[in-house]
Amino acid sequence: MLFEREITRILEFACRGLSVRVIGAPGSGRTTVARKVVDHLEDRGANVYSIFAMRSLKGVPFAGLHSLELGHRNRGSGIVGLSDVLSGLLAKQGPRFILVDDIENLDSETLAVIDVAQKRTQRPLIVTMSDSPSGSTPLLGLDCWPAVTVPLQPLGYVQVEAVSAEILGAPADDDVVARVFSWSGGNPRLVARILESAVVSERLVLRGGSWHINGRTLMNVHLHGTVEGLLYGLERDERTALRTIAITGFWRLDHRTTIGADVLGRLEHRGLLAVVAGADGVLAASVVPPLIADYLRNQVRGLRERSPADDFRPVPATEAAIKELSKRYGLEDQPGAAVTPGSAGQRLTKREAEVALLAGNLDNREIASRLGVSIRTVESHLANARRKTRTQTRKGLFHHVHRAAEPGRPEAPGLPRD
Repeated sequence: MLFEREITRILEFACRGLSVRVIGAPGSGRTTVARKVVDHLEDRGANVYSIFAMRSLKGVPFAGLHSLELGHRNRGSGIVGLSDVLSGLLAKQGPRFILVDDIENLDSETLAVIDVAQKRTQRPLIVTMSDSPSGSTPLLGLDCWPAVTVPLQPLGYVQVEAVSAEILGAPADDDVVARVFSWSGGNPRLVARILESAVVSERLVLRGGSWHINGRTLMNVHLHGTVEGLLYGLERDERTALRTIAITGFWRLDHRTTIGADVLGRLEHRGLLAVVAGADGVLAASVVPPLIADYLRNQVRGLRERSPADDFRPVPATEAAIKELSKRYGLEDQPGAAVTPGSAGQRLTKREAEVALLAGNLDNREIASRLGVSIRTVESHLANARRKTRTQTRKGLFHHVHRAAEPGRPEAPGLPRD
């Protein structure tokens, strides 16, 4: 079960009388964990007074208390009266707990009632909240003592593989799992949305009992709303800075630029920037998860309805050559099949030939975006292709492979002299 270890820890701490802070990034599974904790406690016979806050109701007085059935009967008595009612319920015999999901979005009146009742009765308070508290985070979520913290970590590769099989109803092949894992950054919500939207848009197809990528990318228009939800609430300067960093890939923090340290700090606080040290020891920031970076790059080009594969489209002749080579690779194990490019005993793989053709009019970054791989992977494919074809330049490699892909050509051409 997903989050089994974290849920077990929360239950152990709460049953010992400790309050618990469950922290995680947006989409990390905080609400899922909260609901499962409530189910487990109620199965054990405990009374749980649970509130699942909503951002849209944060400004509505006493909105959070409706789920406790206190606001409707006693709203006229105000904070003090409602605190007395809740305190009376919590003071009864038996195990009793308060749980607030997404406490940062709870209205201030409900917060005050819970704060008073919890301090009077010392019942365990379980809250879920952002892993980067901000000025809007209520003190109740930060300064309730005794309390422990349970962080929700990003999913690992094996977990993404298991979640993919559960969501899709059948295993996904390694390429699908690797792309979803990399693109989502291990964020459970993004893992689910990427997979579900890919099925709806037919980017994934079920073949031979497992799911495979249908095309070159999982990007689709149905993901736009999910990404915009993650970016909701950003100020204009924050969004501009995030878009700039997405375009450049990495932003060296030693640069004297128009992006202020305060803006970078707020973005990192939101979990939208990752800061790492480069090989030269200089800190650099990049947009995370990678899905957001791809989305922002497409948005800058004004092509939100198109995928990265469409953004970097080679000339028609190259497209035709890629299709011709794909046919040959699909038939190369059959008698009389056409010879794939490369010197004897050193044939190019299908991906190496494809990268070599794309290199004719796209740079490495554009090829990487089109194929959904890293720039380093593109560089590796090009180096292997040049070695196998004994070509020295990018242009020479392109012409060599392009000639091999000409329709009707029975075999790979001789090695060019470049």
